[in-house]
Amino acid sequence: MKHNLNKFDLNLLVAFDTLMTERGVTRAGRALGITQAAMSNTLRRLRELFDDPLFVKTGARMEPTPRALELADPVSQALREIRKALDQERFDPMQSARTYRIGMIDYASAMLLPQLVKHLRTVSPDVTIEVVDVGGEEEVLHLERGEVDLVLSRFQWVPPKVSLQRLFSMNYVAIFCPNHPLVGDGPLTLDAFLEARHIHYYPRGMDKTVVDEALEEMGKKRNIIVSPNQYCTIEVRPRIMIEHHLTYAFSK
Repeated sequence: MKHNLNKFDLNLLVAFDTLMTERGVTRAGRALGITQAAMSNTLRRLRELFDDPLFVKTGARMEPTPRALELADPVSQALREIRKALDQERFDPMQSARTYRIGMIDYASAMLLPQLVKHLRTVSPDVTIEVVDVGGEEEVLHLERGEVDLVLSRFQWVPPKVSLQRLFSMNYVAIFCPNHPLVGDGPLTLDAFLEARHIHYYPRGMDKTVVDEALEEMGKKRNIIVSPNQYCTIEVRPRIMIEHHLTYAFSK
């Protein structure tokens, strides 16, 4: 049976949780600060709501039915989360000294971390940033396991329980050395791009980029002959490109 939360009295769940603890209408009513008659009426509403007796009197106690036992943990956990949210103090970034774990591939670190640190020194000077190297499917797994607070990356899909926010978009460009034989006066054609020999960096856990995915949709593939294993080799790439007439496609 599905219940409409817009018409659902959440106080009934508090009463149910209290009955699970006290195992008696009188004791549960006392714990909630209401009369025995009011508590009995609440139990009646719970029974109607779940179409189950929920609690059956056995001697001096009321024992939960199998249906009540099924509900006990989910209801208790939901109430704990609600109380936790209501009891949280207002966050003051200027007073925070928390350590935030941020998942980023090294490319994102090189591009975003300097600006992020500069901004935090102004708005939250005592926080600490710990960067975790993540990539591929590990990004979402780190979030789901609570091992990182957030991940800065490119996502095509995330599970419903993971919040996703778009920060910005990037354009891709292809660069050649000045004396590359494919460099001409006109625009770079797709055929020329595919004919070129490429150098490209793939972060850990990733075996393709949006460039590769776009080409796959057209049934095409570029000719990558060098794939460095670390983004820090960016200092080496210009020399390799010039000496071997390679092409590099990257976001900017």
